[in-house]
Amino acid sequence: MDKLVASAVLLAFICVHNCHAACTLPQGCVCLNETSWEIGHVVCRNLGNVTQLPDFTAESRTILKLSINPDSVSVQHLHAGAFSELKVRSFRMSSIHLTTLDENAFAGLDTLEELYMDNNLLVTLPSGLFAGLTNLKYLRLNDN
Repeated sequence: MDKLVASAVLLAFICVHNCHAACTLPQGCVCLNETSWEIGHVVCRNLGNVTQLPDFTAESRTILKLSINPDSVSVQHLHAGAFSELKVRSFRMSSIHLTTLDENAFAGLDTLEELYMDNNLLVTLPSGLFAGLTNLKYLRLNDN
């Protein structure tokens, strides 16, 4: 009986560390390199011309890298709290035609370490835009 219990514990341990939870991301976004506790990379494609980016709050795992594919997306404005509660370390929003951002557009992104918003159409940034990004180490804003 002890061997049966040990086998069950081992199987549960293996599943916890290797079984993949269903990806709960918006349509047009795919998970790559996911585990039960984090997603290595999320790529969003074919979102078209949208007034705001899709809601990622249903995904509770940490996303190491989130990329919005510039060839298929045009987002002109990021509203306040657009990414509240999203757990992401690197966020790439390059060349997606951004023109304006609300002051609290990045509120709740407390795990964010890298932010790429280069090659957009940003002319000014609201004061306090990056105030809550306490872990931000790299910011790319060139060619706006």
